[in-house]
Amino acid sequence: MAQHGGKLGKISALLFKMNVMPFTRVVANVLSTALDWSPVGYLGAVKYATGLVDKEFKLGKGVTIRQRKVWTDEKGNAIKSPFAKRDTTRQLARATMGTIMLSLAYMLLEGIISGSGEDDWEKRKQLMETGWRPNSIKIAGRWHSYMMLPIAPLLSAIANFQERRRKPGARAEEVLAATVMGMANTILDQSFLSNLAQLMEAITGNNHRYLIRAAADTPTRVIPISPNLLRVIADAVNDKAYAPETFIQYLMYSGRPWTNGWIKDNIPARIDVFGREAKKTSAARDFTGSPVMDGQPLYVYDKNDIPYDMRSVLNTILGAGLKIPSTNAYEARVGDDQFIKLKGFDKEQFLRQRGFYLSMGLLSYQADIEYLAKEGDIDAVKDILQKIASRATRDAKREMIYRYIDGEMRHKYSVYSKSRNRRKDEED
Repeated sequence: MAQHGGKLGKISALLFKMNVMPFTRVVANVLSTALDWSPVGYLGAVKYATGLVDKEFKLGKGVTIRQRKVWTDEKGNAIKSPFAKRDTTRQLARATMGTIMLSLAYMLLEGIISGSGEDDWEKRKQLMETGWRPNSIKIAGRWHSYMMLPIAPLLSAIANFQERRRKPGARAEEVLAATVMGMANTILDQSFLSNLAQLMEAITGNNHRYLIRAAADTPTRVIPISPNLLRVIADAVNDKAYAPETFIQYLMYSGRPWTNGWIKDNIPARIDVFGREAKKTSAARDFTGSPVMDGQPLYVYDKNDIPYDMRSVLNTILGAGLKIPSTNAYEARVGDDQFIKLKGFDKEQFLRQRGFYLSMGLLSYQADIEYLAKEGDIDAVKDILQKIASRATRDAKREMIYRYIDGEMRHKYSVYSKSRNRRKDEED
């Protein structure tokens, strides 16, 4: 349509065709090919048999768009493809063979491949605490990513179908949608569109930190030696996950092969829901695989360094379709209408304390949680989790407030007043 909007429109259309369409066609063609070798491929056979590919569309007076490979007679009129029968037979063969392969793979790979997992990121992270890994295959007790394999779309379709159909009350259209979206996700992750997809997610989620990360990552890419290769090596040596906050921290973290010592001293660790240092998934570990850890303890230590296994209660909560509540409540009240917002290593310490109190609370109510989950009283389990999480957040924050009042943290923060900010907003 743009090419019919004058010179400027023609230039815009040309730039779009040259810079965007070739890439989107590659992705679309790969996905289309994957769908051809599946039950969805029978729709393609119908398309060829009915000649739906041989059409032209009018978008207004004097504006006609004709699809590629449309057959015409000597007068230029569109006619049905003379190869319609051949194309239909070939597509029927593809769909049939693909369906047979999917069925065999489904039976052989039941329980040993994983899909995208839970839609909720917090649930997916907590599921990974049990050893599970997304888009992976279990071989000899370890999860290995299959994302770089040519058959990744096929494996993803099977795994996502298996995962979605196990959900209580899952409808047929939801299962089909999850299967197709899983296939598309594997293709996006293997193309330049993965960055575009992340950008769109950041925009829709109002995630301003994405732009900070992208800006900080740009300078390291001008270094002649491949930064990605060096990051893989660095991450293989140190799998500790970090939580950079400022532009400088993101910049140093993006160049971690050269700033490893600085990172350890200046960037706080990322803390999981149990208050432990989180581990990042590294491309370097895809070769050796990540341990499945079926049946192995998931230890959390109390103040006397006595280990407690959290696996049972975590699996019960996830099995009930719930998650252990996390927190973004980093604001702490340190006086009458006086507040600070925890950051950096103080936030890390707060999350460690909260994780400890949360773990001890879960152990105290473990019997109740498992009993109620078994009885199907999910709302009661959810109420218990909310109470435990709220109490843990309050107790951990109280310790940080004491540290501020004692002067240990006072020099780090500027105190702000909510009522003053409200008055200013009202005046504005």
